[in-house]
Amino acid sequence: MNDKDRYEMYERVHLRSAADLPDEDKISKLVNKHRSKWIQIIFNVVIITGLGYAYYAGYRPFADWVYYVLAFIFVLNVVLLYWQKNQIEDLSAYLKERVESGSSGA
Repeated sequence: MNDKDRYEMYERVHLRSAADLPDEDKISKLVNKHRSKWIQIIFNVVIITGLGYAYYAGYRPFADWVYYVLAFIFVLNVVLLYWQKNQIEDLSAYLKERVESGSSGA
């Protein structure tokens, strides 16, 4: 897959409802999505920290395996959110470069 195909795929995934907008508007939507991903990452890290603290402090209303499953799910979620955040950053940089070069796609 070449870079153009990759960025088109990122656009389809992250800008579904904004596909018809000009690149400048897409960039502003991506900035909002980027901020949203950071908030989601922080929220998940807080939950992981809280689960870890509760587990190590001895507060265990659930079986141990439940904590492991929850920790796995939230860690996986953080990894996937971070991956999406990087895709959004790459797409935003690509669109900014396209705007600066004057070859706007919309």
